[in-house]
Amino acid sequence: MKIKLTLPNNIIREYPAGTTLLEVSRDFAANYQSPIVEGIFNGIGTDLQKPVFENGTVDFITLDTEEGMRVYVRSLLFLFLVAIKELRPEVKIEARNSLGSALFCEITNDIVLSNYDRSPFRIKTIYSFL
Repeated sequence: MKIKLTLPNNIIREYPAGTTLLEVSRDFAANYQSPIVEGIFNGIGTDLQKPVFENGTVDFITLDTEEGMRVYVRSLLFLFLVAIKELRPEVKIEARNSLGSALFCEITNDIVLSNYDRSPFRIKTIYSFL
């Protein structure tokens, strides 16, 4: 079964039902100056891995936008948290806040990750993305 997707600039293309927005984005990546990081399906921000099974409108968010940067930072945070859980499951980390383009995380159970963290001047362990 085929679905019809209305893409940027009112281009209409047919794709097999179940095609992901990532697959669709590859057809249009050359039209953007920055990498595509998120899809918009029928007006709703959507993960690029989501398969589409119905006709609709598609647009894309790129890394050079404010929303695109938020998607990127969330992805980095997820990857960081998964890596910590895999490598050091005893470490408890909280994402605390953002300041400009940085997202700060804190180890909440006083686990030491490196000799740098042993400094007598250490108030908190903070990790910044970007």
